[in-house]
Amino acid sequence: MPKTKVDADTYLELRRIGNNINQIAHRCNGGFDPAKVEILYHLDRLSELLEGVTRSLCLGTPTQGAS
Repeated sequence: MPKTKVDADTYLELRRIGNNINQIAHRCNGGFDPAKVEILYHLDRLSELLEGVTRSLCLGTPTQGAS
């Protein structure tokens, strides 16, 4: 488990997004055609969080949007 609250919050949010993406992939593999908007929303949110994590790791600043 991450050592700081920001790290823990970011970890939990990334985990939620990962679970959502896995659910979408599972449904697609079962023949479901998800809405493009649903996929784009999760990819956009994931991108935002990864940028925050990268910024935090490179600059030592807290991540943004990890709630």
